Amino acid sequence: MKKKIIITALGLLIALSAVATVVYTSPKELTPAETVTAFYDEAKALDVEGSKEYVSTDILKAFENGGFWHYGSYGGFISNYEQNVKTVKPIINTQSIKGNSASIDVIITYTNDRKEKQKYLLVKENSQWKIAK
Repeated sequence: MKKKIIITALGLLIALSAVATVVYTSPKELTPAETVTAFYDEAKALDVEGSKEYVSTDILKAFENGGFWHYGSYGGFISNYEQNVKTVKPIINTQSIKGNSASIDVIITYTNDRKEKQKYLLVKENSQWKIAK
């Protein structure tokens, strides 16, 4: 009887530690390319708050302070982005990381099918890459 209780308790302890490991594992650190793609996905879904997770604090502060007045607000920027950008494809072999800074070239296809190559600059904030330009 004691063996059964000990074995059951041990099994429960192992199961709980496995659950705790899954629950408390920190989120996966995205690469700069993955960050650009994640931002695109959130913006295309018009998830303003979700997209902010991939944008640097300096950019968000600039929106708050009227630095991008032509969009009206960060939400206005996301709405404009969703309406005008068809696809964003990072060019993986152009990714460059130097300390807490990174850059990557992307091909942006607009809704009118015009394509443009742009360089995205990223900074690391709280161990996560954020789009800075």
